[in-house]
Amino acid sequence: MQSRALLLTVALIGAPSVLVAGLASAQDAPPPPVETPPPPVETPPPPVETPPPPTPPETVAMPATTCAAQAHTRARDSVVHVESGGRSGAGVLVVDSRHVVSVLRIVEQGHDITVTDGQGNRRRARIVLTAGSDELVMLELDAPLPGTALPIAPWDVVAVGMPVVLVGAPPSEGPRFLPETFRGTLPWAVSEGVVASRGERAIQTDARISTMRGSPIVTCAGEVVAILGPAHERPMGPTVHSMPAVPALVDLTSRLDSPEGYGGRWNLTGGLALGAVYEDPDWLWGGTLMIGLVGLDAFVLVGRASYFFSDFEPTGSDVASVNKDRIRGDAYVGWRQILVFGRMAMHFELALGASVTRWSREARIAEIVDEGTGPVVRWREEETEDWSVRPMAVINLMHGPMLLSYTLEYDVDREHFMHLFNVGARF
Repeated sequence: MQSRALLLTVALIGAPSVLVAGLASAQDAPPPPVETPPPPVETPPPPVETPPPPTPPETVAMPATTCAAQAHTRARDSVVHVESGGRSGAGVLVVDSRHVVSVLRIVEQGHDITVTDGQGNRRRARIVLTAGSDELVMLELDAPLPGTALPIAPWDVVAVGMPVVLVGAPPSEGPRFLPETFRGTLPWAVSEGVVASRGERAIQTDARISTMRGSPIVTCAGEVVAILGPAHERPMGPTVHSMPAVPALVDLTSRLDSPEGYGGRWNLTGGLALGAVYEDPDWLWGGTLMIGLVGLDAFVLVGRASYFFSDFEPTGSDVASVNKDRIRGDAYVGWRQILVFGRMAMHFELALGASVTRWSREARIAEIVDEGTGPVVRWREEETEDWSVRPMAVINLMHGPMLLSYTLEYDVDREHFMHLFNVGARF
């Protein structure tokens, strides 16, 4: 019994110390490791489908809405460029793709005619019909062009106030300085207006004229109303262009079954020139008046009247002054040809003829006379005059109205040559 009490007493006394030691050891022991949870697994987002690129809308050619746009669209493939002998203009396909109506003045001076459309297709042409009073010409091509012929408008629908469009072809070649990248961009001349007045065979329009003669004046539907003719300048007032209209076009096309051809026309010509004459040993100065006739674009007949003079004081002689003059008239007949150098055209004329010349010489001569009181100087007037007929040859070069002329004459009696040079204008 005592032993049990002793054990209980020992247990009660040792329990607190054991508890304290356990607590101390528990404080000194490291804390248990803390488990770190694994990082969450990122789920990739579902792929986003990229929509296909939108299909570009189809380019749709919008129909022309204005009168000028409609006329240009319908007429441009039928308007052509016409060149002949250095002159140029426009024309339009009518009847079919082998016939072109243009202005006679473009082709009247030469027979080598070239027609070119807007795409650069080039054809040779010849004149088959002319209408001199209407200043029109019908050309026939050596092969058809791709363009289609334009119809002629009914004359009874052409009235004052009717909308019309002037369509002019661009030149067949651009300026030489134009870069190669700009080839094919030469502008078409399109001008819109109305019929300002209407005659029996012609019209006038208020459309701005900035294109070549021979260009067609058409309706909004592309029907030909008139052709732009050459300009007629008036001394007082604005320049007026002839515009032969539907009746003239109908008359011309109705004669196509009976082609007449063209050999040229007869034109009056005249001009003025300043000149110089060299007849050894003297030079004389003066001027020349000319009047003549050019026939069939190949022959020339011209008459000229000239006056030349000189007035000088010789030195080292007893002659105080000398006056010389020449009054001459001549006529020549010759051959005429067109020379083309690139874009420049010149007329060359070679002719033979004869001249009638009156030449005179007046001299004031000093004479020493002994009158008894000593030598005295007396002045004496001396005058000589002569007439002669001389054969001659003439060479003329003309660019537009500008004239450069050389004449060689031979004096049979005195057996020497005279050289005549003229620079002037002939119209």
